[in-house]
Amino acid sequence: MLSYRIKTHKILSFNRDKLLQVSTTSALTFRACSFYVAISRHTQLSYPYRSGNAPSRNIHKRSNETAGEVLRRIVPVIITAISSYGIQFFHSQDDIWDIYSPLNALSRREEKALEKFEYASSANHYRIQILVDRKDGGSLMNRQDLLDIGSLHKLITDNVTASDGMKTYWYREMCGVYCNESNSIIVGFLQAVVESGGESANLMLTYPNAQALQNQIFVGYSIGNLHYWAKNKELVDGFKLLVLHYMVDLRLPMGRALSADFELKLRNLFGRATQESATLNYALLSRSRELEEQREITIVALPYLGVTGLVLTGFMLITLVNIPFYTSQHVEVRPYQMTSYNEYDQAIFGVISPGMALWTSGAMLWWFGYPFSNILTVVPFLVITIGIDDAFLILAGWRHSS
Repeated sequence: MLSYRIKTHKILSFNRDKLLQVSTTSALTFRACSFYVAISRHTQLSYPYRSGNAPSRNIHKRSNETAGEVLRRIVPVIITAISSYGIQFFHSQDDIWDIYSPLNALSRREEKALEKFEYASSANHYRIQILVDRKDGGSLMNRQDLLDIGSLHKLITDNVTASDGMKTYWYREMCGVYCNESNSIIVGFLQAVVESGGESANLMLTYPNAQALQNQIFVGYSIGNLHYWAKNKELVDGFKLLVLHYMVDLRLPMGRALSADFELKLRNLFGRATQESATLNYALLSRSRELEEQREITIVALPYLGVTGLVLTGFMLITLVNIPFYTSQHVEVRPYQMTSYNEYDQAIFGVISPGMALWTSGAMLWWFGYPFSNILTVVPFLVITIGIDDAFLILAGWRHSS
């Protein structure tokens, strides 16, 4: 019997250590969870052989063992309660342009060297892009659509202001070095091409560099989903996507607050424009918007963690059922095992124990200053699954011991 228990411990330890290698990103969390699960489940692997005819000299020994079992159950609860203090230090790091690169990566040095070259790095300006397409999926290369887009852009440049909480700016006062690269130039050129029928030698819409009176206009960042002339594969005769670019100079006082206020006003403006327009869709894309989308992944996924726990608990209860019912692994109590508690809670605690481990390890890591990243949303699902797997092994070891 002792030999079998030792082997069971080894199997469980090997299984846990092997699973800890699943993700290097979450290795610290897994180690904390594994340590916690080992503490909270130690009692489940330490049932001594007790006979109903045991001599009286074992009574004191059984009392000490019972007290130890109770203590081993209380300690994880105390640890969880204490670590809950770390929840108040929760913070996240969601910058996908930063967290996935090593601190000594060559790309970081290259980016640092390019910061002084604004057009190569855009390091000192906050970019907001407006993606425009038709609701019916058609081409935007027509007079009415370009007129509507041009009018809306003019409304922004002439009437929309943004505030940093202290001062109000017009767009031309906060667009920095990009003021000369106005969307008006691109839209005006496209309107001229449409008016000429696309056959003028002075106005040729080629990609990515168009020709305007023997001058080149770069349209590579402004139009997409192109269609070319059948008789001239170099000339564009249609496009289904138009991108408007708006920039905010972050070197201005309170530049971050200014960009946030301007972005909020653009969201509201283009949101109303999409609702009121019969033909055009406007979608805003920015760095803040991308981070919001990442956070939405976590918000949407977390409710399914409870569903996962319920499904796995139900699966465990069903698969361990035996006939007659009292012989089922999760409720079986042997006559000679006169312990102070029964094993009715094995399946339930197979889920509760990893859940408490997740809470404890996460809170302690935030207490120590480690940030949460949305990529770690997958970790709770893995830990719950591993906990159920360990519970099966524990129950099997308990069932087959002595």
